[in-house]
Amino acid sequence: MRPGCLDSRRGGGPGPNLTSPHVRPPWKPSSICTRSSRPNSRRIALRAGAVDVAVRTEELTSAWLGWPVRTFEHAVPREKLGFRWANFAYTSWRRLSAIDRLLESVIPPGLFYNAEVTGFRPDG
Repeated sequence: MRPGCLDSRRGGGPGPNLTSPHVRPPWKPSSICTRSSRPNSRRIALRAGAVDVAVRTEELTSAWLGWPVRTFEHAVPREKLGFRWANFAYTSWRRLSAIDRLLESVIPPGLFYNAEVTGFRPDG
């Protein structure tokens, strides 16, 4: 779990420990949760006391390409890959990310790889 991600397991209670140094008020859009917390992300954030909670998903087809690309990059020495490989990987990711944005309204959110959870701590 990345720091800043809303998770009911942190803090030992029904929601995260709001005094924890890993939770930054107000929670930032960059708080990306892992797959295990994605289906319940909105409910977890609301239980933790956040208001104006929004969940946005990303990376479906781009993740399908990304995992094999990163695996290959790990197996091959960097100097052997070169600029053409880097350009292929980056442009492919950008094109598939554009397709993912189109699919967001059609595909169920639970199938996407990342969920960005945003919410704000209420005043008081």
